[in-house]
Order: sequence, then C-alpha cells, then structure tokens
Amino acid sequence: MDVDVAGVLDVVAGDDSVIAVTTAAKDLALTVSGGGAQVLQLNSAGTGTGAVDINATAGGVEIDASSGISLDAG
Repeated sequence: MDVDVAGVLDVVAGDDSVIAVTTAAKDLALTVSGGGAQVLQLNSAGTGTGAVDINATAGGVEIDASSGISLDAG
C-alpha cells in the first residue's frame, strides 16, 4: 500500500498499535527528508522507567550525528 499526501497525515488509534515489517531482511524507515530545520520526534507521555524503550534483539544500535549528541535524564 502506498500513501502519498501533499498536506498533513494524521493516524490516530485508541488502543495498543503496531507498525511492523515481518519479512526477513526488510527495513522500516521513518524519514524526514525535505531539508531545513526539520525534526523527527518520538514522543511518549508514559510515566514508567521504560517510557521510551529501544531494543535491538539480534544486532547493535547505531547513532550518527553531524553536530553533537545530547542526552538528558528522561
């Protein structure tokens, strides 16, 4: 399924939800690619210690930044 939107796309769910690629050797890309002062945001209003949980069950985690990395505990 291809979805092309020239304006705003909102997808809202009222219960637990999953976006998954379930075939081996396939990728999922979340991309902001228009240039300028854009931001890719992952937000959570959760109150637990794992409110944002990143797992790599069979490989590593790679972070690349051209101008620095800031980690604030939260």
